[in-house]
Amino acid sequence: MLRRHYLARALCLCLLLTVCLVPLSWAAPAPARLPATAEEALLAGLESVEGEIDLSSFRVPISGVGSLFERVANTHPELFYLGGGYSYKYKNGYIVALKPVYTASKEVIEARRPVFAQAVAKAFAAVPKNVSPAEQVLAVNDYLVSHISYDLTYAARNAYDALVNRTAVCEGYSLAFGLLMSRLGIEWRLVSSAKMSHAWNMVKLNGAWYHVDVTWNDPIVKRDARFSDMLGRVRHDYLLIPDSVISDAAHGHTGWSPDAPKATGTAYVNAFWLNVTTEIIHEAGKWYYIPASNGLTHTIKAYDFRTGSSEVVHTISARWNARGRNTFWGRTPYLARHGDRLLYNTPDRVFSLRFDGTDLREVLAESLTGLNAIYEMAVRDDVLHYRVSAAPQAADVTEKRSALIGPPAGGAQ
Repeated sequence: MLRRHYLARALCLCLLLTVCLVPLSWAAPAPARLPATAEEALLAGLESVEGEIDLSSFRVPISGVGSLFERVANTHPELFYLGGGYSYKYKNGYIVALKPVYTASKEVIEARRPVFAQAVAKAFAAVPKNVSPAEQVLAVNDYLVSHISYDLTYAARNAYDALVNRTAVCEGYSLAFGLLMSRLGIEWRLVSSAKMSHAWNMVKLNGAWYHVDVTWNDPIVKRDARFSDMLGRVRHDYLLIPDSVISDAAHGHTGWSPDAPKATGTAYVNAFWLNVTTEIIHEAGKWYYIPASNGLTHTIKAYDFRTGSSEVVHTISARWNARGRNTFWGRTPYLARHGDRLLYNTPDRVFSLRFDGTDLREVLAESLTGLNAIYEMAVRDDVLHYRVSAAPQAADVTEKRSALIGPPAGGAQ
């Protein structure tokens, strides 16, 4: 018999291929190892984009097919081409074969794989390797938030959308995060809440579990009747927090799966990043950031995980005004990186400097009228992107770009 089943939550995943060259030998090749479990068989079939996957050897009951498919899909973000469901054949109450729904033909999927692999490699290169796992989680959070815009059409749901097309909903953010965690050797889980219609991640560091919600760390702003992603804005409120914090009134997460690990780790509840709302950048063992300020003076600081201390690298004097000439006292400059230099903005200029705070240069000057100012800024693919408006939530926003001169941004240091 053929029974058709569709998942309520879209499953969105991707794939990296490794080609191994084996020297020629006179010995006969060893026979391929047959899948030992239903999970292995299903994964192998999905990796090969099989139209019908034979599961007859594993006596999977009809009641267990949904959890089987979800376990494989939710732990393998590389299967970016999975669609929203599957059908199956069964006999005497057990699954004989499963027919996945793919988002594209096998030919299209094969063409997309190298594109996806390149995007994954680029994201992976941006993560420092000789640092603690917690620092790597921070780097992945900031990379994804800085390079992905929340998809307000709610159609982009997988890691390919997130890393290649740079737009996704929560599933895409979470699966891209999980994929990079796997590459880094960090244990992770995908967590979802039907009550919230939302998904996020958990990670295990030093034996303790923590929540990470990259999607909610990427804020959007309402401009009159429409919402917009905030260019260069990176939050850290949902980074490495326990159950008790993510479920409190300020964080508002509830109703996630009761079989998820208990997140009891508290090592980062007072982390330096809690009051940072722009990108945190790693260089030579230190993390550079601008803490949220409440006045005219702002600072670029360098934090050392080994000592737990920060030092001021550079001081910025700047004031943003709003309609009615009210001052945005809490407005903080944005921070970005290009090559071996940091970039930050004031209301009408962008500056660059070395990581040690020397060699300050003006990169860009805007001739602004009225209350217009630079309220958002980011660097993507060696191009400076920034937005000019009369207020952070003004409906009338002008987005501008400027090519950066100098060495291109390289991998993580």
